[in-house]
Amino acid sequence: MENAQKKKKSQPLALAAIIAIFIAVVLGLNGIKHQNVAGLEDLKNSYPIISADLSSLGEPYNNIPGLPCTLFIDKEGKVKAMLIGVVSTKLSTAIINSDTSPLQTIDPRQLINTSSYGKDAPNFIVKDINGNTHELSKLRGKEVMITFWATWCKYCRLEMPDLIEMRKKIPTEKLEMLSISNESEKTIKSFVENPYI
Repeated sequence: MENAQKKKKSQPLALAAIIAIFIAVVLGLNGIKHQNVAGLEDLKNSYPIISADLSSLGEPYNNIPGLPCTLFIDKEGKVKAMLIGVVSTKLSTAIINSDTSPLQTIDPRQLINTSSYGKDAPNFIVKDINGNTHELSKLRGKEVMITFWATWCKYCRLEMPDLIEMRKKIPTEKLEMLSISNESEKTIKSFVENPYI
């Protein structure tokens, strides 16, 4: 009888513990989702940030396997590489310090296969959040790095300080950088205005 009473008393405690763990996990995930990353102060004035419907841009832009994802296009306008995951400090430093093509600094083991490899990158015309127009075909003669990201993506935020540093140190004649999200312009502008919320 005494064991049954102890068991009854411990059930609400067990339920309370489960609820507390659930709340901690949800809050923890929310903290990850909105994690602040140092070095985003210059995001607004760094590289072009674009809101675009990826499905309307065609292959390979509409077939991004995950975020963040970076597409590299050579001077002739051909797709040269697709990198899934964060553009690391190591890679961005190698690109910054490269005397040759930034594309030559990429470790092939980091790349994923894309059916567009070696093909002409389809042209697109998009406007960034500041109203400037960007046409991919007009960037021929430059290497182009297109980063696909989202405001909710923790790893996208983690790579942004390195991308900002790259933009500061690499002239656009050597490497053009575009950053595209399929989120609304309002969402992106809100994030860029205050990336620490």
